[in-house]
Amino acid sequence: MLSLNEKYLHAKQALEIRFFKGYRQLSVIEDKVNWVMIDPFLTPSEQREWIDMLNEGDRDKIKQWMYKEFLNKEDPYPEPGLLRTRLTSLLAQVRRFMKSFYLDEGMLERRYHQVFESILYNPILYRIVQELLLFLYEVLDRANNNQENARTDVIEQAIRYIEENFTNPELRLEDVANQVNRSAAYFSSLLTKKQGSSFRQLLTKTRINEAQRLLIDTKLSIQDVADKTGFINANYFSKIFKEKTGTTPRSFRNRKKV
Repeated sequence: MLSLNEKYLHAKQALEIRFFKGYRQLSVIEDKVNWVMIDPFLTPSEQREWIDMLNEGDRDKIKQWMYKEFLNKEDPYPEPGLLRTRLTSLLAQVRRFMKSFYLDEGMLERRYHQVFESILYNPILYRIVQELLLFLYEVLDRANNNQENARTDVIEQAIRYIEENFTNPELRLEDVANQVNRSAAYFSSLLTKKQGSSFRQLLTKTRINEAQRLLIDTKLSIQDVADKTGFINANYFSKIFKEKTGTTPRSFRNRKKV
Protein backbone atom coordinates (compact mmCIF):
# COMPACT_ATOMS: atom_id res chain seq x y z
CA MET A 1 0.00 0.00 0.00
CA LEU A 2 1.37 3.41 -0.99
CA SER A 3 0.79 6.58 0.91
CA LEU A 4 -0.85 9.50 -0.83
CA ASN A 5 2.49 11.34 -0.87
CA GLU A 6 4.24 8.35 -2.48
CA LYS A 7 1.54 8.11 -5.14
CA TYR A 8 1.97 11.83 -5.82
CA LEU A 9 5.74 11.50 -6.20
CA HIS A 10 5.38 8.52 -8.55
CA ALA A 11 2.88 10.41 -10.68
CA LYS A 12 5.07 13.52 -10.70
CA GLN A 13 8.09 11.55 -11.85
CA ALA A 14 6.03 9.87 -14.55
CA LEU A 15 5.02 13.29 -15.86
CA GLU A 16 8.65 14.42 -15.83
CA ILE A 17 9.76 11.35 -17.79
CA ARG A 18 6.90 12.00 -20.21
CA PHE A 19 8.82 15.15 -21.21
CA PHE A 20 11.24 12.82 -23.01
CA LYS A 21 9.01 9.86 -23.95
CA GLY A 22 5.83 11.61 -25.03
CA TYR A 23 2.19 10.87 -24.18
CA ARG A 24 2.06 7.31 -25.49
CA GLN A 25 4.77 5.94 -23.21
CA LEU A 26 3.53 7.22 -19.88
CA SER A 27 4.24 4.75 -17.07
CA VAL A 28 4.54 4.69 -13.30
CA ILE A 29 8.07 5.44 -12.07
CA GLU A 30 8.56 3.85 -8.66
CA ASP A 31 12.27 4.57 -8.17
CA LYS A 32 13.61 8.07 -7.69
CA VAL A 33 14.74 9.59 -10.99
CA ASN A 34 18.43 10.48 -10.97
CA TRP A 35 18.74 13.34 -13.43
CA VAL A 36 22.00 14.04 -15.25
CA MET A 37 23.31 17.54 -14.62
CA ILE A 38 24.36 19.36 -17.80
CA ASP A 39 25.72 22.79 -18.68
CA PRO A 40 22.56 24.54 -19.92
CA PHE A 41 24.34 27.26 -21.89
CA LEU A 42 25.88 27.10 -25.33
CA THR A 43 29.67 27.07 -25.35
CA PRO A 44 31.52 29.75 -27.37
CA SER A 45 32.23 27.19 -30.11
CA GLU A 46 28.55 26.19 -30.21
CA GLN A 47 27.55 29.85 -30.45
CA ARG A 48 29.90 30.32 -33.42
CA GLU A 49 28.52 27.15 -35.01
CA TRP A 50 24.98 28.49 -34.70
CA ILE A 51 25.96 31.88 -36.12
CA ASP A 52 27.45 30.08 -39.13
CA MET A 53 24.44 27.77 -39.61
CA LEU A 54 22.00 30.68 -39.46
CA ASN A 55 24.04 32.90 -41.76
CA GLU A 56 24.37 30.06 -44.26
CA GLY A 57 20.68 29.15 -43.94
CA ASP A 58 21.67 25.49 -43.62
CA ARG A 59 18.33 23.90 -42.62
CA ASP A 60 19.53 20.30 -42.79
CA LYS A 61 22.49 21.01 -40.53
CA ILE A 62 20.29 22.88 -38.07
CA LYS A 63 17.77 20.02 -37.98
CA GLN A 64 20.50 17.41 -37.48
CA TRP A 65 22.03 19.47 -34.67
CA MET A 66 18.67 19.82 -32.92
CA TYR A 67 17.77 16.15 -33.24
CA LYS A 68 21.17 15.01 -32.00
CA GLU A 69 21.16 17.43 -29.09
CA PHE A 70 17.58 17.10 -27.84
CA LEU A 71 15.81 14.02 -29.17
CA ASN A 72 16.21 10.24 -28.71
CA LYS A 73 17.40 10.70 -25.15
CA GLU A 74 17.75 7.60 -23.00
CA ASP A 75 17.93 6.93 -19.30
CA PRO A 76 19.64 8.56 -17.43
CA TYR A 77 17.95 11.71 -18.69
CA PRO A 78 19.24 15.27 -18.36
CA GLU A 79 17.35 17.37 -15.85
CA PRO A 80 14.34 18.85 -17.76
CA GLY A 81 14.74 22.34 -16.33
CA LEU A 82 18.35 22.53 -17.49
CA LEU A 83 17.35 21.27 -20.92
CA ARG A 84 14.71 24.01 -21.18
CA THR A 85 17.36 26.56 -20.22
CA ARG A 86 19.62 25.19 -22.97
CA LEU A 87 16.81 25.67 -25.47
CA THR A 88 16.36 29.29 -24.39
CA SER A 89 20.13 29.78 -24.74
CA LEU A 90 19.81 28.57 -28.31
CA LEU A 91 16.81 30.83 -28.89
CA ALA A 92 18.95 33.77 -27.76
CA GLN A 93 21.27 33.12 -30.73
CA VAL A 94 18.24 33.18 -33.03
CA ARG A 95 17.20 36.46 -31.42
CA ARG A 96 20.56 38.04 -32.27
CA PHE A 97 20.21 36.82 -35.85
CA MET A 98 16.71 38.31 -36.08
CA LYS A 99 17.93 41.68 -34.82
CA SER A 100 20.76 41.77 -37.35
CA PHE A 101 18.16 41.37 -40.13
CA TYR A 102 15.60 43.67 -38.47
CA LEU A 103 13.14 40.80 -38.07
CA ASP A 104 12.31 41.43 -34.41
CA GLU A 105 8.91 42.96 -35.07
CA GLY A 106 5.39 42.13 -36.26
CA MET A 107 4.27 38.56 -36.78
CA LEU A 108 7.73 37.07 -36.41
CA GLU A 109 8.22 38.82 -33.08
CA ARG A 110 4.94 37.37 -31.80
CA ARG A 111 6.01 33.91 -33.00
CA TYR A 112 9.27 34.32 -31.12
CA HIS A 113 7.42 34.90 -27.84
CA GLN A 114 5.13 31.93 -28.53
CA VAL A 115 8.15 29.66 -29.01
CA PHE A 116 9.72 31.03 -25.85
CA GLU A 117 6.55 30.19 -23.91
CA SER A 118 6.50 26.72 -25.46
CA ILE A 119 10.08 26.09 -24.30
CA LEU A 120 9.12 27.03 -20.77
CA TYR A 121 5.82 25.20 -20.46
CA ASN A 122 5.19 22.62 -23.18
CA PRO A 123 5.23 19.21 -21.44
CA ILE A 124 6.70 17.31 -24.42
CA LEU A 125 10.26 17.88 -25.63
CA TYR A 126 9.60 16.61 -29.16
CA ARG A 127 6.85 19.18 -29.68
CA ILE A 128 9.11 21.98 -28.44
CA VAL A 129 11.83 20.96 -30.90
CA GLN A 130 9.39 20.77 -33.81
CA GLU A 131 7.88 24.15 -33.02
CA LEU A 132 11.34 25.70 -32.69
CA LEU A 133 12.43 24.24 -36.03
CA LEU A 134 9.34 25.57 -37.81
CA PHE A 135 10.02 28.99 -36.31
CA LEU A 136 13.65 28.82 -37.45
CA TYR A 137 12.56 28.04 -41.00
CA GLU A 138 10.25 31.07 -40.94
CA VAL A 139 13.11 33.26 -39.75
CA LEU A 140 15.45 31.94 -42.47
CA ASP A 141 12.79 32.53 -45.15
CA ARG A 142 12.31 36.14 -44.05
CA ALA A 143 16.05 36.71 -43.79
CA ASN A 144 16.54 35.35 -47.28
CA ASN A 145 13.87 37.71 -48.66
CA ASN A 146 15.66 40.68 -47.09
CA GLN A 147 19.15 39.39 -47.83
CA GLU A 148 20.47 42.06 -50.19
CA ASN A 149 19.29 44.99 -48.08
CA ALA A 150 20.58 43.34 -44.93
CA ARG A 151 23.96 42.64 -46.53
CA THR A 152 24.37 46.23 -47.60
CA ASP A 153 23.44 47.43 -44.14
CA VAL A 154 25.94 45.04 -42.54
CA ILE A 155 28.77 46.42 -44.66
CA GLU A 156 27.75 50.00 -43.86
CA GLN A 157 27.73 49.15 -40.15
CA ALA A 158 31.14 47.50 -40.45
CA ILE A 159 32.70 50.42 -42.32
CA ARG A 160 31.32 52.85 -39.75
CA TYR A 161 32.78 50.70 -36.95
CA ILE A 162 36.18 50.61 -38.68
CA GLU A 163 36.14 54.39 -39.14
CA GLU A 164 35.39 54.82 -35.45
CA ASN A 165 38.01 52.33 -34.23
CA PHE A 166 40.88 52.31 -36.74
CA THR A 167 43.13 54.10 -34.20
CA ASN A 168 43.19 50.86 -32.18
CA PRO A 169 46.34 49.01 -33.33
CA GLU A 170 44.81 45.71 -32.21
CA LEU A 171 41.61 46.02 -34.27
CA ARG A 172 40.98 42.65 -35.95
CA LEU A 173 38.65 41.18 -38.54
CA GLU A 174 37.01 39.14 -35.76
CA ASP A 175 36.21 42.30 -33.79
CA VAL A 176 34.34 43.87 -36.69
CA ALA A 177 32.59 40.60 -37.59
CA ASN A 178 31.37 40.24 -34.00
CA GLN A 179 30.12 43.82 -34.06
CA VAL A 180 27.81 43.03 -37.00
CA ASN A 181 26.96 39.54 -35.67
CA ARG A 182 28.64 37.59 -38.47
CA SER A 183 31.33 34.94 -38.49
CA ALA A 184 34.76 36.19 -39.52
CA ALA A 185 34.86 33.99 -42.64
CA TYR A 186 31.37 35.00 -43.80
CA PHE A 187 31.97 38.70 -43.13
CA SER A 188 35.33 38.64 -44.94
CA SER A 189 33.72 37.08 -48.00
CA LEU A 190 30.83 39.57 -47.90
CA LEU A 191 33.17 42.54 -47.55
CA THR A 192 35.29 41.46 -50.51
CA LYS A 193 32.18 40.91 -52.61
CA LYS A 194 30.61 44.27 -51.79
CA GLN A 195 33.69 46.50 -51.52
CA GLY A 196 36.21 44.72 -53.73
CA SER A 197 38.78 44.80 -50.95
CA SER A 198 39.72 42.77 -47.91
CA PHE A 199 39.35 43.88 -44.31
CA ARG A 200 43.09 44.53 -44.04
CA GLN A 201 43.10 46.61 -47.23
CA LEU A 202 40.12 48.67 -46.07
CA LEU A 203 41.62 49.22 -42.62
CA THR A 204 45.01 50.25 -44.07
CA LYS A 205 43.35 52.63 -46.54
CA THR A 206 41.38 54.27 -43.72
CA ARG A 207 44.54 54.69 -41.63
CA ILE A 208 46.59 56.08 -44.52
CA ASN A 209 43.88 58.60 -45.45
CA GLU A 210 43.81 59.91 -41.89
CA ALA A 211 47.62 59.96 -41.74
CA GLN A 212 47.73 62.09 -44.90
CA ARG A 213 45.29 64.54 -43.35
CA LEU A 214 47.32 64.79 -40.14
CA LEU A 215 50.58 65.27 -42.05
CA ILE A 216 49.09 68.18 -43.99
CA ASP A 217 46.89 69.83 -41.34
CA THR A 218 49.01 69.40 -38.19
CA LYS A 219 52.61 69.65 -37.01
CA LEU A 220 52.50 66.30 -35.24
CA SER A 221 55.67 64.23 -35.37
CA ILE A 222 55.79 61.11 -37.51
CA GLN A 223 55.63 59.04 -34.33
CA ASP A 224 52.52 60.89 -33.13
CA VAL A 225 50.83 60.48 -36.52
CA ALA A 226 51.59 56.75 -36.37
CA ASP A 227 50.12 56.54 -32.86
CA LYS A 228 46.96 58.42 -33.83
CA THR A 229 46.29 56.24 -36.88
CA GLY A 230 46.67 52.81 -35.29
CA PHE A 231 50.16 51.81 -36.44
CA ILE A 232 52.31 49.95 -33.94
CA ASN A 233 55.36 52.20 -34.44
CA ALA A 234 56.77 54.92 -36.68
CA ASN A 235 59.00 52.57 -38.69
CA TYR A 236 56.13 50.28 -39.62
CA PHE A 237 53.94 53.30 -40.40
CA SER A 238 56.59 54.76 -42.73
CA LYS A 239 57.01 51.42 -44.49
CA ILE A 240 53.26 50.97 -45.14
CA PHE A 241 52.80 54.63 -46.03
CA LYS A 242 55.49 54.42 -48.71
CA GLU A 243 54.04 51.17 -50.07
CA LYS A 244 50.61 52.78 -50.50
CA THR A 245 51.55 56.31 -51.60
CA GLY A 246 54.97 55.90 -53.21
CA THR A 247 56.63 58.35 -50.82
CA THR A 248 57.63 58.61 -47.17
CA PRO A 249 55.49 60.51 -44.65
CA ARG A 250 58.14 63.23 -44.31
CA SER A 251 58.46 63.66 -48.07
CA PHE A 252 54.68 63.75 -48.42
CA ARG A 253 54.43 66.50 -45.80
CA ASN A 254 57.26 68.58 -47.33
CA ARG A 255 55.89 68.19 -50.85
CA LYS A 256 52.44 69.40 -49.82
CA LYS A 257 53.96 72.49 -48.18
CA VAL A 258 55.53 73.60 -51.45
